[in-house]
Amino acid sequence: MKKRFLLIFILLFLIINVSALTVQIDTSVDLVHPIRLDDYPSNGIYCNISLFDPDNIELVDFAPMTNQFEKHNYTVDAVNNSKLGNYIYDVTCTTGLSNKTESFEYEVTTTGGDFSIAQSVVYVIFLIAIIGAFCLSLYGSIKIPFRNQRADDGRIINVNDLKYLKIFSIVISYILLMFAFGVTRSILANYLYLGGAHTVFTWLYWLLFSFLWPLIVISLLLTVVYYLQGLKISEALERGVPIR
Repeated sequence: MKKRFLLIFILLFLIINVSALTVQIDTSVDLVHPIRLDDYPSNGIYCNISLFDPDNIELVDFAPMTNQFEKHNYTVDAVNNSKLGNYIYDVTCTTGLSNKTESFEYEVTTTGGDFSIAQSVVYVIFLIAIIGAFCLSLYGSIKIPFRNQRADDGRIINVNDLKYLKIFSIVISYILLMFAFGVTRSILANYLYLGGAHTVFTWLYWLLFSFLWPLIVISLLLTVVYYLQGLKISEALERGVPIR
């Protein structure tokens, strides 16, 4: 039980532990910093910025920042915010006699929104509920018997109606697994950045989705076939005809 709570806490910490500045992908962002250096007035300080994307590729090479009323500003174009993840930038300021470099970062996400603690709790509870329901449904789809009840000599003595519940459990397990991948994909794409993990879950989600309707159609057809077959077997058993 303690391990479960520890896992939930770690997941919550990862989700809500986002950077102070969050930017939507493929949009521009203004980086504004108040600068004080050796008590020099702002108009006597010159600052440059170097920007690196999540793959540590330099996007901006020591470009000058604009001085605006004791603050220095630089606008990052939308084309440079085309990757999900954390962007690190170094601001170097000088007065001619001294200089100072500080590092900052911002995060590019799909929505550009910040993730509150309440949203984190909802996402985690929803994901845990889906996984719990999936495990329960999967257990039922494995344990529920499919074959008709037979005597020792191999004759069918009773039609197993639970086979329909087994087919239903398989379909529900499939749908719940697809939803679990979808929720995980949303968390990774919108609020976390773990390399290309969100791409993997996106691929898994759409792979399962592409087979969903064929699975439903096949399940319905099997249900109809087994139902008609069960009617014939039941009628034969009522007439005392042995069925093997």
